[in-house]
Amino acid sequence: MIYSVHFYYHKINSKKTPNKFEGIVFAKSQAHAEELVRKMISNYPIEVEEPFSIIGSLSEKTLQEIYTERPELKGILPEQGYIYNEASHRNSISRYIR
Repeated sequence: MIYSVHFYYHKINSKKTPNKFEGIVFAKSQAHAEELVRKMISNYPIEVEEPFSIIGSLSEKTLQEIYTERPELKGILPEQGYIYNEASHRNSISRYIR
C-alpha cells in the first residue's frame, strides 16, 4: 500500500537535462500508484523517460499498522490514494519547466 515511485522526466522539445522524480505514494496497488502520479504530472509539458519504477514494501502491512506508523494517512483510504509532499513535487516540476 506504500510505494516508492522513481522516474526521470524531461521538458518536451527541450535540450534540458532530465530531472528525477522520487516520491512516496499510498495507493491500493502499484498500478494505482502509477495512475496517481501520471495524473499529477499530466498538466505539465513533460515526458516520462521509461522505466517508471514502482517499488512496494516487501512486507505487507495491515491498514491499521500503516495508520499507526503514518498518522497523516488516517481517514484516507487506499482507493483514494495519497502522494506525499504533492505540493513540493508540483513546485519542483514547475521550476524545472521554466
